[in-house]
Amino acid sequence: MIAPYIFRHSAGIIGPNEFICQEYQRRYGVDAALVRNPCDKTELEKELYIQVSRQKSRIKIIYTGDVYLANFGCFRNLIQAMKLLQEYPLELHIFTARKPEQLASEGIQSTQTFIHPHLPYHEILEQQRVGDILFLPLAFESPIPELIRTSAPGKLGEYLASGRPVLAHVPANSFVAHYLEKNKCGLVASENDPISLKDHILKLINDEGFCRATTHHARQRAKLDFDPQVASEKLVDFLSTSIHRNPT
Repeated sequence: MIAPYIFRHSAGIIGPNEFICQEYQRRYGVDAALVRNPCDKTELEKELYIQVSRQKSRIKIIYTGDVYLANFGCFRNLIQAMKLLQEYPLELHIFTARKPEQLASEGIQSTQTFIHPHLPYHEILEQQRVGDILFLPLAFESPIPELIRTSAPGKLGEYLASGRPVLAHVPANSFVAHYLEKNKCGLVASENDPISLKDHILKLINDEGFCRATTHHARQRAKLDFDPQVASEKLVDFLSTSIHRNPT
């Protein structure tokens, strides 16, 4: 493979999270600059919606993005967890380019699940802002566990900036789990189990104090870590330093 040669002889490497930067160091013996995937600047400046899930006629769980091998199982778990909570008006809304029949073939369908077509970026951001729970899934059983462990979904910054509670259904050793738990800015359901996931959903529905604290921390982290200005300054600093290096 040519990638190891390129990495070892590069003036510098950029990584979007700490886990992948550490992996580059371990594999190739090179330092990597941390430059996160930024969110939209306007999302950091908008007034937040004040919502109380348990007082609503429906509770919308929102997911925006592709549904594929890296999260099929997580959605099946979520649908099963929702069926265990029939006393709550839960709805799963998936905004994706995938066709409903494609998802149905993977068991991702129910009377509480609604598949919407891909929307323009600003409309997707608005859907996230008015949801009740934002779902962030990563595979528990994957042929590429290292990719899952070091994954930094581009929507992470958007979710944190939205002011809505984030529910991550991800392996415990993943970057996403580490970041959310370390910064107390999301709820992590790290067991590959619908019953455990059900309990996490209940916490977000019923524990208003936890949700307020979590979304407050999330907004702070979005401004600290995912501001485009912060990312651009780190990138410029990295490029100005790297350009003077002589790769060996």
